[in-house]
Amino acid sequence: MPDSKACYRKLKHYKYQLVQNYTLVTALGREEDLDTRFIALTVAGNLTVKQHYAWDGPERADG
Repeated sequence: MPDSKACYRKLKHYKYQLVQNYTLVTALGREEDLDTRFIALTVAGNLTVKQHYAWDGPERADG
């Protein structure tokens, strides 16, 4: 069973980076598996954000 928490570290050019894969079950579906450098989505709806994915955090709703 996948962990329920994402493990990440803070970076200089991005705010965060995953230090291990993060997988969750979604209601999303596909006709075939999708597998890219940082994201994988299976036909069953399992979404994996892969280790080393970096991001700046959420956008503020008020601008």
